[in-house]
Amino acid sequence: MNNALKTFVLLILVSLIFSSCNDKSSASLHSADQTSWIADNVFNSVLIPPHAVNEWINILQEENQTRISELFPLSLGTSDGRYSVKISDIKTATNHLDQQFIADQTNVITQLYAELLAAKLNIASDMSSEQIADILDEIDFFLAEYRPADWTKLSEPEKDTITFWVRLLHWFNAGELNANPPEVFPHSPDLAFKE
Repeated sequence: MNNALKTFVLLILVSLIFSSCNDKSSASLHSADQTSWIADNVFNSVLIPPHAVNEWINILQEENQTRISELFPLSLGTSDGRYSVKISDIKTATNHLDQQFIADQTNVITQLYAELLAAKLNIASDMSSEQIADILDEIDFFLAEYRPADWTKLSEPEKDTITFWVRLLHWFNAGELNANPPEVFPHSPDLAFKE
């Protein structure tokens, strides 16, 4: 069920509950509190992770902008990386999730940006990162030193690792990581992504 439909159903249920009150004056006295409670809880239920990249695009465009802004800033890469990207607002986040910042949207590094950002948004919304914490560090080290233009310069084993990271993050963001447990994470020390 998509988020708009969930919100609609929840609002219908709440309105039915309040319309069944016999004491109309008492119901009207509490309507401001009820509206606030409904808005808070509907918003919070929308943010319950996991959310895939496309779901985050919709959430960023449709939900309470003030509350969404509380999830930022986020970094794709290390804090001091040469090519790290700071995501500080909804527009920048949407562009990276949508991969609108680069002409070649099939570039796997741009896909890595999108999946990593979705993962960090899920984590900022209280999803546990325990399963992928080490991989997140490796990805941040990689993105600190490499950008989408570097894709063609990478070796095949490096490209395979990055493609695997994209798939792993996609599973994490879709809540399917347990259904797709990787036998071996590609932590190749010879790739030298870490300093």
